[in-house]
Amino acid sequence: MFLTLKVIKPMELRSDNRIPSARKSPSIELPKKSKSEILFICPELDSGVHPKHVWKEKVIRYIANKRALDRVRACIVAIKTFNSESEICYSLRVLRTYVSNLIEHPNEPKYTKIRSGNACIQKLNNIVGAVEFLQAIGFKQVGGENKPKEESFLVHVPNDKMKLSQVLQELDSVRGFTLSLFRNVVFIEPNTDPVAEEPDDFYEWTIEDMEREYRYRTNRSESNQRLRTKKMREVYIKSDSDYTIIRVRFPDAIVIQATFSTKETLADLKNILRKNMEISGKFMFVLPPSKWFTEIEENKTFLELDLFPSITLLVRLQLDPSTSEQFY
Repeated sequence: MFLTLKVIKPMELRSDNRIPSARKSPSIELPKKSKSEILFICPELDSGVHPKHVWKEKVIRYIANKRALDRVRACIVAIKTFNSESEICYSLRVLRTYVSNLIEHPNEPKYTKIRSGNACIQKLNNIVGAVEFLQAIGFKQVGGENKPKEESFLVHVPNDKMKLSQVLQELDSVRGFTLSLFRNVVFIEPNTDPVAEEPDDFYEWTIEDMEREYRYRTNRSESNQRLRTKKMREVYIKSDSDYTIIRVRFPDAIVIQATFSTKETLADLKNILRKNMEISGKFMFVLPPSKWFTEIEENKTFLELDLFPSITLLVRLQLDPSTSEQFY
């Protein structure tokens, strides 16, 4: 029994959140960027594929335009887009409480007046969009403007046009923008053309080459001096590595390259390959020259396995389960 390997072309690798390859979907606008740049998609905002900083600018412009029409919804979008999951959960829980109290006790100062030094307000000050949301539903700053030591408050000023019951629903229904990693799949077939030899002067070092190498070694030395221990250097490197570019090379020299989060695993990579390629039989990943990854290691993240910021893996395919040498 022999393994069958058939590449589906045009290939369309998909992750669990079904991000299509740009090769397949003509509606996606690919920027003219480096193949190694980390790109994202956000279909709710537009059909483009951009780096994170471009998306951030687009979201900021969207919220600015939305604020002029509906400040409350704009604040909710900001809260759910620019903060961590724990900050979002905390702020929504507190804001729901404030809005519910205004609905149930509209005339009680205990619920319509919040001390600015309140621990909850202090936390909300560090959450994008949270305090502005309170201002958008009618809370105004009172006191403390002219006398720094004077205690200040957020006091709610009723507004007949503000439907607080609707605001309470919008805290749950309005969604923020979530970026999804764009796999940026590259499919490389074996090159059967003869390789042209480089001229002899290609291998000669120029003054520019030596200056570049000197700057690189100097910067690396200074960085290692600032981070003295090996453990500190590893923590620094891993903290700056959220994504990795994985190249998978098959025995017939076909290469597939895609981008992954370093929190994903070899098992995730294997599942994606199986979904998009006709592979019958088992296969394993090998890190050249001789590191074979076990089934246990396949459940570890790329970060834990040090498979970042880019790496090439070989695929070894099982030919016949009855033989002692099952992989090649």
